Amino acid sequence: MYSVGCAPVPVKLDSYSNVAMEIADSISRFERRFSGTESLSASKDYISAYLTAAGGSVSVEPEAMDISSTDRVTLYNIVCKFYPDYRQRVLLFANYDQNPKSGDTTDCASGAALLMSLSHYIASHDPGVGVDIVLFDGRYAFNRTNGVNAHLRHCLGSQAWAARHKEETSDYQYGISVSHPATKGTVFAIDGNSNHFASKHFYFARSLAPLFGAEELFPDVIANPFYGDNTIVSVVAGVKSFNLAGTTISFPDTEDVQNDNLQDIDNQRFEIIAKIILETVYTNH
Repeated sequence: MYSVGCAPVPVKLDSYSNVAMEIADSISRFERRFSGTESLSASKDYISAYLTAAGGSVSVEPEAMDISSTDRVTLYNIVCKFYPDYRQRVLLFANYDQNPKSGDTTDCASGAALLMSLSHYIASHDPGVGVDIVLFDGRYAFNRTNGVNAHLRHCLGSQAWAARHKEETSDYQYGISVSHPATKGTVFAIDGNSNHFASKHFYFARSLAPLFGAEELFPDVIANPFYGDNTIVSVVAGVKSFNLAGTTISFPDTEDVQNDNLQDIDNQRFEIIAKIILETVYTNH
């Protein structure tokens, strides 16, 4: 357990970071997890079964969405609820479909994997607030990069969820988005639509930065709000949220990071982000 200037988290995190890497590897075996494919459907079944076994109440929400002027696809968002009797709730969310432009399947699985690894702890330790883990399909269903409204043509799963649950989103005190590439040369940044939570946890993250050699990058790596799931949930659904985002930055000594060390580096990143999530959930309500 690392010692930092924040409220303690009652969990040995290194075991969860190791589990997260194993889950990310398992999800990554479902290659080409594009919306509407059999591979995506198989990964949905795997994730749903895992969260159910962890003790969550799991439902899968299908939603038919237009991905172009001529094509429609059925998206499947995965919703897992813990402690449903609490009205006040916290939202943890990520996408689980794969970026068609990326050959790195772990990249798009790592956020979901981290939340899945924490589900056992959440199920067995009542935080005094309801916790919902939502994993979105359709992040890259239509990845158009030009035009002022380009962001509304992808992140379709989060838009569907926001529309379906808009009446109940007032129960969420805040949300945490996990967009965490587990790739070489990538660090995480805080992208905040909530200044309160983003600023607090930015300073918390900065205190941990030396663990992965990024202390010289802070405070400049705070990402600008981006057109992604976090923006959709914050603006469309009205859930105040911040994002633990992967940001690719070139280190002067990048070549010193060899592939045989990548697993240890990724485990450190998982552990740092897991600590921020749990410290927030168990102390901020």
